Amino acid sequence: MFDKDNTPALKHNDITALIESADGTLWIGTYNGLTSLKNDIFTYHPTNTTGGLEIIRALAIDREGNCWIGTMNAGLRKYKDGKTESITTAQGLSSNVVYAITEDCQGNIWIGTNAGVSVYRQGRWSYYTSKNGLPHETVRSIYAASDSTVWIGTRRSFRRVVDWNWWGVVFASLLMVSSRHIVLPMVSRVI
Repeated sequence: MFDKDNTPALKHNDITALIESADGTLWIGTYNGLTSLKNDIFTYHPTNTTGGLEIIRALAIDREGNCWIGTMNAGLRKYKDGKTESITTAQGLSSNVVYAITEDCQGNIWIGTNAGVSVYRQGRWSYYTSKNGLPHETVRSIYAASDSTVWIGTRRSFRRVVDWNWWGVVFASLLMVSSRHIVLPMVSRVI
């Protein structure tokens, strides 16, 4: 068993997120920062640029090897090679409460927050909320499939994004038709 008492690099016993990078490193998000495990060696990575406790809720590794860190109240951190970039509402994130992060097959970073979805690509932001067709503002999970669709799980339901660009998004809704749970896709464009 690994805990903060027998693993000094692990700063908290509450493990909130796990992800493995391409080099085999296991990244561990906790209620007090980021730790990695590689070749049986634990390493603590200070990513909090403001001091104090940093509660991590989500982790993602992008194709460039950056570790994206979603926090409870401090927005995003982009971490690589000991360098941390903070991304908050001041830089364009829709909320500093981050629940989910994923990268789609085009390299876009999708961030689920308590104020909808923020999508980051090449220095630009776009946003999707209940005004754009999300079932709820609180987005707790996001999954980018290999077929270019993105699944967004909210507090009330989930939606599938089948196409998007900077001006709008196309959602596919799933309808339950009977107790057999037959689903029929319905596509709606929201701009």
